[in-house]
Amino acid sequence: MAENINIDLTTVATIENVDFAIYDWLDKELNIFCSTKDGSKKVPTLWVTPERAYQVKNNREFRDFGGAINPPLVTIERMSYEKDQKNAATYYANLPPKDNRHLIAKRINQKKTSEFANADFKRKFGEVGFLSPRKNKKIVYQYKSMLLPVYVFVTYSINIFTQFQQQMNEIIQPFLTRTGSRNYFLIERDGYKYECFIQPNIETKNNISSMEEEERKYLSTITIKVLANIISDGANEKDSIVKTFENPVEVKLPKEGIIVSLREQEDDTKKNILLPSEFEGTKIAVKKTFQFGNGVDSVYVITHGLNTRDLYVSVRENFGDFARVEAAIGFQNLNSIEIDMGDPVLVANSYVVTLIG
Repeated sequence: MAENINIDLTTVATIENVDFAIYDWLDKELNIFCSTKDGSKKVPTLWVTPERAYQVKNNREFRDFGGAINPPLVTIERMSYEKDQKNAATYYANLPPKDNRHLIAKRINQKKTSEFANADFKRKFGEVGFLSPRKNKKIVYQYKSMLLPVYVFVTYSINIFTQFQQQMNEIIQPFLTRTGSRNYFLIERDGYKYECFIQPNIETKNNISSMEEEERKYLSTITIKVLANIISDGANEKDSIVKTFENPVEVKLPKEGIIVSLREQEDDTKKNILLPSEFEGTKIAVKKTFQFGNGVDSVYVITHGLNTRDLYVSVRENFGDFARVEAAIGFQNLNSIEIDMGDPVLVANSYVVTLIG
């Protein structure tokens, strides 16, 4: 996955975006001209959504004084929607939905990752350093996920009105030749691309066979299907289109110790620990401490001689604030344990282990 993806959230793939794309393709890219009594002129493109009364008042150039449309003119109308998974094309992406979101980007959060590394180094060596012998396993990743696109076939009807056969021929010809031998082309709007398919049949109607006094009119209808990828619920979307989240990092917290009273003996390596008053007279706990670390090894065997596996083992630093250290403890037998620090202990006698049994 790419680490840097720039996502423009100002525009989202909506149905209206598809409407603008097909209109721009027809009006600006095809840019059709035909012959008129005043010479070659651009054929107006009209979206037929507005009410007729609105068009009569605001688009008077498209109609005569009686309200009838002045040919030549091209109109476009959205006819239907079709959501069918079998109609897949080049840009189709059948991603299995998982909470209707898809992971699109991943990168390391440098700030948080370095904070974890510095904290571990300071806990082990008493200060922050730049060259840590331990591999940092607490890496914080930042992820981005976005809503999955939904693919819909949108059908548009393009109607061509002309007064003469020559005008109809000049307008229809770009639809037949612009796409080459295929009936396939692409439209684009705000960075989104949509696949379009011109249907092979072009319906043509006229009234030239009528002998009445009605003005001659030619009408041809071209049907175009657009495979549109729609993202989100549009104005009704309640969730964020793109979400940013981070992975959890395992942080081990030291266990709470047991407060006991100590009774000093002559042997510094062996101390009797009296349990709280409610347990007095039942058991006597014995505590031993050992320093370890030789500057090379990471695994150490401590022989304690307590003849039991019922032990409380605590490993702490032998410097600084004597912070507790997490280590892998193995019981070899009744009188010895194995301490695995994970990485070589670079300083001699830098750790102390306390055993209570």
